[in-house]
Amino acid sequence: MSDAWGLFVKYTDQITAIVTIFGILPTIFVFARNQMILARETLLARYDAVNRSYIEYQQLCLDHPLLQTSWYLAPADGDHPAPSAREMISKALLFDILTSMFERAHITYRLAPKAIYKSQWPGWEAFIENFAARADYRAWWNDNVGDNLDRKLVKGYSQYDRAFEGFMDKKFREAEAIP
Repeated sequence: MSDAWGLFVKYTDQITAIVTIFGILPTIFVFARNQMILARETLLARYDAVNRSYIEYQQLCLDHPLLQTSWYLAPADGDHPAPSAREMISKALLFDILTSMFERAHITYRLAPKAIYKSQWPGWEAFIENFAARADYRAWWNDNVGDNLDRKLVKGYSQYDRAFEGFMDKKFREAEAIP
């Protein structure tokens, strides 16, 4: 008995280290697994927020189809009366909501893992390019965001993310260059 006890005492530090290591490994595994689950849930929540904003915007467009703020434009079917001041304000507000949705998508997918960026962003970019090519949206942008320092906020910047503004300015330049 004394030999076994003597060995135990002699190797107590090593035994403690082994037990600690085997105790830490499952903890590390559980921590890493929980971090992966949290990252996935965060990403899905961001995707869901972008998707929800798109659906909400489409609902607003459906509620106000004559304002022509949707991706789907009604065909020209004759003369339409000039929009009222209220309709012009509504259209401007819808374009502001649209732009906030674009900004959210831009930031979300800019920060997303590469695989998600590659699978989701091209559709959003095409959506944005469609609006960048529209004269009414470009006019709204110029009046409310781009190159209009009296309407911009602190130090010449608007309320939008600067990287997003730069991206949009590039899209407008590209759209204007297309004959």
